Formats: sequence, C-alpha cells, structure tokens
Amino acid sequence: MGCVVIDVVEGTALEALPFMNQIIAERPKQFDSVQSGIKWCYNSCTIRKLESARVSFPGQLQEYQHNGNKQWGWKVNLKDT
Repeated sequence: MGCVVIDVVEGTALEALPFMNQIIAERPKQFDSVQSGIKWCYNSCTIRKLESARVSFPGQLQEYQHNGNKQWGWKVNLKDT
C-alpha cells in the first residue's frame, strides 16, 4: 500500500506546456541499468540532488527484455498523459 502526492505550481506547469513535446522527445527511450537512468536524471537536472534521484527515479522505470538484453524503460508514456 502506498500514497503518491504530485504537486505542481499551476502557473509554472502552464508556462512549460508548450515545450513538453520537445522535452519528452529529448528524453532517452531506455537505459542499460537503473544506475544509468539515475545518472541521466541527475546530469540532465531533472532532479538536482543525487540522493533524491537515487530514491525517486527508479520507481519511474520498468525492466524489459530487448534483443535478449535487460533494459529499463519508462513505466508511463508521458505523451499519452
């Protein structure tokens, strides 16, 4: 059991809306490992504290097989939301 709270300042979210397609298009589609995803998350300033990225980012990914290799991709297709 868990609880998720998402809080976004409405004005900031509305200002960013025109740029969302570009932001989503520039995100990697997959990662070789959770650690490489965390590294991308931190280096791209998606999350600015490394410890925060280590805690919160892995939950956004899911494991799957691609050409016999383990990969990690996004759980949620942001374009659909």
